[in-house]
Amino acid sequence: MVVTPAGESATTPGATVAGTVTDRQTDAPVGGVQVSIEAAEEGEQPVTTTTGIDGTYSVSGLPSGQYIVAFEPGESEYLGQYYDEAEGAGLASQVTLQAGSSVGHVDAALAESATVSGDVTAAKTGAAVKEATVFVQSAASGVVHTAITAEDGSYSVTGLPAGSYKVEFSAEGQGFLSQLYDGQPTIGAAQTLAIAAGETRAGINAALAGGATVSGTVTNAQSGDPVSGVEVFAEAIEGVAHQGARDALMEATRRWLASRR
Repeated sequence: MVVTPAGESATTPGATVAGTVTDRQTDAPVGGVQVSIEAAEEGEQPVTTTTGIDGTYSVSGLPSGQYIVAFEPGESEYLGQYYDEAEGAGLASQVTLQAGSSVGHVDAALAESATVSGDVTAAKTGAAVKEATVFVQSAASGVVHTAITAEDGSYSVTGLPAGSYKVEFSAEGQGFLSQLYDGQPTIGAAQTLAIAAGETRAGINAALAGGATVSGTVTNAQSGDPVSGVEVFAEAIEGVAHQGARDALMEATRRWLASRR
């Protein structure tokens, strides 16, 4: 598809950028991909177009400058990317355009996205655990993809690039202990999943154990009267406490210290 931005000067010839989007594995053209061409300097609105059925696109009438080109497949099996095969805008290769110039072969070979899915249940009863959070973290980039379990305890994390991942399951608000796949308490012990492009890895399940309960009474040391409104925290001495619990503990400690001033 060819696009010419509105409002270009009749006396200043605009530049053109063009290319083709294909399937990385088959080299088949990929139509319907949105191509966004944005000036590297912030503040300019991007110019967008969509690839035709033959996978090609062309945008003309662009002012001179440096541009970042993004390929966004939308709701499809492909992963988006920036030129030239970059995962983020900060890593993209910029395209230099001069007045009246035409730059071709600004292409993209899109990889199919992968999926991780499974079920989360209660270890004691086997019942489905709904509204648990599943974290799928890339071992290479640290990027985390998340999903929430459905009523039947199932989940599906889509849009994953090929790579190595670790999976964590958390439903602490429901009285369960967090767990990493496959049944491990810490990220160091967790199994690493090697996921291929386009793969659907099913059966990444978790059976969550219930957490233990600690109870007691807080009293005034001198009078023995009960003291209400005291926040009580339990933190693991051995092993690694869940980061959410650590953050909550630190925040509550800061609030308590502030109230004592």
